[in-house]
Amino acid sequence: MKANTTQQERYKGSIVPMSDIETNSQTLLPTHSKVTEAQAELVHAMLHDGCNPTEGAKRLGRNKAWAYITLNKPHVVEYSCLLYTSDAADDS
Repeated sequence: MKANTTQQERYKGSIVPMSDIETNSQTLLPTHSKVTEAQAELVHAMLHDGCNPTEGAKRLGRNKAWAYITLNKPHVVEYSCLLYTSDAADDS
């Protein structure tokens, strides 16, 4: 069975604008000192591009095991949730 490429293209694209990610990350990163630069970049790529952990890890020159382990760490989960919801809260 072949994938539906038109549906893939429709859902491909930015989830959170990079300008919002950059603005909100500047306020969130100082309060989340456990989040490393590489971890933050993985979260930013996934939120902005909507890529999966494997693709995000490949872009950063890491392996997919690192990405999945990173995304399950409590401090990374909290950071990504706050980064995602801080944009939505600003729009209300």
